[in-house]
Amino acid sequence: MHHTPDRLLGFKYLHIHYNGQPYSLRSHIYFWDARGVIFAECDKYTKKKFAHPSRDTPNEKCVCGIYGGFDVSVVREFDYWDCALFLVEGFGKSIVYENGFRSESARIVCIVDSPYSWFKKYDEIAVSPRLPRISLEVAAKTLREHRVQWLNADLR
Repeated sequence: MHHTPDRLLGFKYLHIHYNGQPYSLRSHIYFWDARGVIFAECDKYTKKKFAHPSRDTPNEKCVCGIYGGFDVSVVREFDYWDCALFLVEGFGKSIVYENGFRSESARIVCIVDSPYSWFKKYDEIAVSPRLPRISLEVAAKTLREHRVQWLNADLR
């Protein structure tokens, strides 16, 4: 039996709106709230295709959910000029893959100061309370330690 932890940590690039608010961009703009939290919605459901009930997000038969990558290389393709790298905590219903996860909801834990990121205006990010900023090395180490803890729980 595979153990899925209550909370998952992962890397995520988010666009930063001109007002400082982080947002995800797919077919719509999804703003993260002032606390740095977002709840997933299924695009197929909101477009009235009714692939599955919106409350059943993420769904195995769909691509909906809030994504997080276990390694920065998994998410680097989403680094654009207006994006910042974050460490996010996925919670609620989650689907775990080898390289990452999709969750029902997520919270921004901290800003990752990445040498790969184009975005450097960290003080303009409008999340309250003010987010801590950590290096890519510290973020990667934190993520590895978190994964080891919940993978070890699988063996019990």
